[in-house]
Amino acid sequence: MRLFKPNYLKVVVILFGIAIIPAFRLTTLPTVIEARVIAEESELERAALDILKSKCNVCHTRKNPKKVFTSKNISDLAPKIYQQVFIKRRMPKGKEVKLTTQEYAVLEKWLFTQDIF
Repeated sequence: MRLFKPNYLKVVVILFGIAIIPAFRLTTLPTVIEARVIAEESELERAALDILKSKCNVCHTRKNPKKVFTSKNISDLAPKIYQQVFIKRRMPKGKEVKLTTQEYAVLEKWLFTQDIF
């Protein structure tokens, strides 16, 4: 006597295959989306750092060397950047260095990727 009938075995295999394929596809899809988000966040951080280096480090190098922006400290200083640039509107100081509307937008978009809100 056979334990499994051939037709029964086919049904089990088909059901098993149907259950596995969608589960595999669903688990790989978020990783592709996450990779794109990470790449976009990385690009935003580079753009924000370029702005901070060109507009802020000019003064910070002379007047506040402990707060010179680098790739190593930019994330740690994100809450202070948000406070000084967007809330208190104290930075950048003076009339010589101004941020453009686009630079404000890039900094703001980058800050929203940080865990400061």
